[in-house]
Amino acid sequence: MENKTYLFSGFKRETNPSKIRLLFSGTLADSTVVFQSIYLAKALHTIDTKIELRIIGYCALPKMLENIKNSISNCSFITLVGGSTLVAHHQIMDAIASSDFGIISYPPSHHIDNRIPTKLYEYQACQLPILIQDYEPWIKLCQPYSAALVLDFQNIDPAALLEKMATTQFYTSRPTDVTWASEETKFLQRIKEILA
Repeated sequence: MENKTYLFSGFKRETNPSKIRLLFSGTLADSTVVFQSIYLAKALHTIDTKIELRIIGYCALPKMLENIKNSISNCSFITLVGGSTLVAHHQIMDAIASSDFGIISYPPSHHIDNRIPTKLYEYQACQLPILIQDYEPWIKLCQPYSAALVLDFQNIDPAALLEKMATTQFYTSRPTDVTWASEETKFLQRIKEILA
């Protein structure tokens, strides 16, 4: 079973046309490439000051959190929500609702092999355009809906990326099988098998 998302009734994305808000949500660690997201936001902001980044999630390592705070200390366009405290799911959904792009990137590692990050389902369910690393299984999930732009996070061309962000038509069709409803039947069947 996949760890898919639950989309609340009445959820709606409402963005600010005077801003381009990037979102990094979830665990804050080296293994989730939060620093690449910060670098990306800084590079894009240099060209277009409408760029903002919201980082929302929990960081279990005090030294890592200190490094994150130091990385964004002089950047009024980058905000951190959570950090040393856990973040409620509704806060993440609120952040998705007011964002223009979600960032998904992980360093090469066995821990991502054949795994789908929950936020990939969350972003698709909410029809949030995604800036995603070049990883074939995730790209295949995004392609049918035109949900993402694929990036080489080690080799960013900020001007070209901003152009693609502005001109790409995202979500040409509504994603399917990204919410918990598609897993519920399998889960209930497995519980019946265990209890039998």
